[in-house]
Amino acid sequence: MNARRLGFAATLSAFALAWLFWLGYPATPGVAQDKAPAKAATKFEYGTVMVYHGKHPQWTTAKDDMEGKSWADLAKKLNVPLKDQPDELKARVIVLDHLGSQGWELASFAPVDTARSYDLYIFKRVAP
Repeated sequence: MNARRLGFAATLSAFALAWLFWLGYPATPGVAQDKAPAKAATKFEYGTVMVYHGKHPQWTTAKDDMEGKSWADLAKKLNVPLKDQPDELKARVIVLDHLGSQGWELASFAPVDTARSYDLYIFKRVAP
Protein backbone atom coordinates (compact mmCIF):
# COMPACT_ATOMS: atom_id res chain seq x y z
CA MET A 1 0.00 0.00 0.00
CA ASN A 2 1.48 3.35 -0.88
CA ALA A 3 1.96 6.15 1.69
CA ARG A 4 -0.93 8.22 0.37
CA ARG A 5 -3.46 5.39 0.82
CA LEU A 6 -2.04 4.58 4.25
CA GLY A 7 -2.47 8.20 5.35
CA PHE A 8 -6.07 8.25 4.17
CA ALA A 9 -6.82 4.97 5.99
CA ALA A 10 -5.30 6.32 9.21
CA THR A 11 -7.34 9.52 8.94
CA LEU A 12 -10.50 7.53 8.26
CA SER A 13 -9.81 5.24 11.24
CA ALA A 14 -9.23 8.23 13.54
CA PHE A 15 -12.48 9.77 12.33
CA ALA A 16 -14.39 6.50 12.89
CA LEU A 17 -13.02 6.18 16.43
CA ALA A 18 -13.90 9.80 17.22
CA TRP A 19 -17.44 9.20 15.91
CA LEU A 20 -17.86 6.06 18.01
CA PHE A 21 -16.55 7.88 21.08
CA TRP A 22 -19.02 10.70 20.45
CA LEU A 23 -21.83 8.13 20.20
CA GLY A 24 -20.81 6.74 23.59
CA TYR A 25 -19.10 3.51 22.61
CA PRO A 26 -16.23 2.38 24.82
CA ALA A 27 -12.85 3.80 23.86
CA THR A 28 -11.32 0.33 24.07
CA PRO A 29 -13.40 -2.53 22.71
CA GLY A 30 -14.22 -5.10 25.35
CA VAL A 31 -13.52 -2.76 28.29
CA ALA A 32 -16.56 -1.66 30.25
CA GLN A 33 -16.96 2.10 30.77
CA ASP A 34 -18.81 3.89 33.55
CA LYS A 35 -22.22 4.86 32.20
CA ALA A 36 -25.17 6.61 33.72
CA PRO A 37 -28.12 4.34 34.46
CA ALA A 38 -30.58 4.03 31.58
CA LYS A 39 -33.59 6.31 31.77
CA ALA A 40 -37.05 4.81 31.79
CA ALA A 41 -38.72 5.15 28.41
CA THR A 42 -41.26 7.97 28.21
CA LYS A 43 -44.76 6.67 27.64
CA PHE A 44 -47.07 8.57 25.35
CA GLU A 45 -50.75 8.48 24.58
CA TYR A 46 -52.06 9.33 21.15
CA GLY A 47 -55.15 10.97 19.74
CA THR A 48 -56.40 11.66 16.25
CA VAL A 49 -58.68 14.14 14.57
CA MET A 50 -60.15 12.88 11.31
CA VAL A 51 -61.91 15.49 9.18
CA TYR A 52 -64.15 14.45 6.28
CA HIS A 53 -64.63 16.97 3.46
CA GLY A 54 -63.58 19.80 5.78
CA LYS A 55 -66.49 19.02 8.11
CA HIS A 56 -67.43 16.47 10.76
CA PRO A 57 -64.17 16.49 12.75
CA GLN A 58 -63.88 13.39 14.90
CA TRP A 59 -61.62 13.32 18.01
CA THR A 60 -60.49 9.83 19.01
CA THR A 61 -58.27 8.59 21.83
CA ALA A 62 -58.08 5.27 23.62
CA LYS A 63 -60.58 6.69 26.16
CA ASP A 64 -62.75 9.07 24.11
CA ASP A 65 -64.46 9.19 20.76
CA MET A 66 -66.55 12.18 19.76
CA GLU A 67 -67.65 13.67 16.48
CA GLY A 68 -68.90 17.14 15.73
CA LYS A 69 -70.96 18.38 12.81
CA SER A 70 -68.45 21.23 12.56
CA TRP A 71 -65.31 22.43 14.37
CA ALA A 72 -67.51 24.68 16.55
CA ASP A 73 -69.68 21.69 17.45
CA LEU A 74 -66.59 19.64 18.35
CA ALA A 75 -65.37 22.55 20.48
CA LYS A 76 -68.63 22.45 22.44
CA LYS A 77 -68.35 18.68 22.92
CA LEU A 78 -64.78 19.16 24.21
CA ASN A 79 -66.14 21.79 26.65
CA VAL A 80 -64.16 24.58 25.02
CA PRO A 81 -65.68 27.97 25.89
CA LEU A 82 -66.70 29.88 22.75
CA LYS A 83 -67.39 33.62 23.06
CA ASP A 84 -69.50 33.77 19.94
CA GLN A 85 -70.28 31.61 16.94
CA PRO A 86 -66.86 31.55 15.20
CA ASP A 87 -66.37 30.70 11.55
CA GLU A 88 -64.92 27.26 10.77
CA LEU A 89 -61.33 28.43 10.43
CA LYS A 90 -61.37 30.21 13.79
CA ALA A 91 -63.20 27.28 15.43
CA ARG A 92 -60.47 24.91 14.15
CA VAL A 93 -57.77 27.09 15.71
CA ILE A 94 -59.72 27.26 18.98
CA VAL A 95 -59.96 23.44 19.10
CA LEU A 96 -56.26 23.03 18.29
CA ASP A 97 -55.35 25.62 20.95
CA HIS A 98 -57.48 23.73 23.46
CA LEU A 99 -55.80 20.42 22.65
CA GLY A 100 -52.42 22.12 23.08
CA SER A 101 -53.45 23.46 26.48
CA GLN A 102 -54.31 19.88 27.47
CA GLY A 103 -50.74 18.79 26.67
CA TRP A 104 -51.47 17.40 23.21
CA GLU A 105 -48.79 18.08 20.62
CA LEU A 106 -49.34 17.77 16.88
CA ALA A 107 -47.14 14.86 15.80
CA SER A 108 -48.29 14.56 12.19
CA PHE A 109 -50.76 15.92 9.69
CA ALA A 110 -51.59 14.31 6.39
CA PRO A 111 -54.30 14.53 3.78
CA VAL A 112 -54.96 10.80 3.85
CA ASP A 113 -56.99 10.43 0.71
CA THR A 114 -57.41 13.33 -1.65
CA ALA A 115 -60.05 11.49 -3.70
CA ARG A 116 -62.33 11.12 -0.66
CA SER A 117 -61.02 14.37 0.84
CA TYR A 118 -60.30 13.61 4.46
CA ASP A 119 -57.43 14.76 6.63
CA LEU A 120 -55.77 13.11 9.60
CA TYR A 121 -54.19 14.98 12.49
CA ILE A 122 -52.18 12.80 14.90
CA PHE A 123 -51.45 14.14 18.39
CA LYS A 124 -49.36 12.79 21.25
CA ARG A 125 -48.73 13.72 24.87
CA VAL A 126 -46.88 12.25 27.78
CA ALA A 127 -49.12 9.68 29.44
CA PRO A 128 -50.31 10.72 32.89
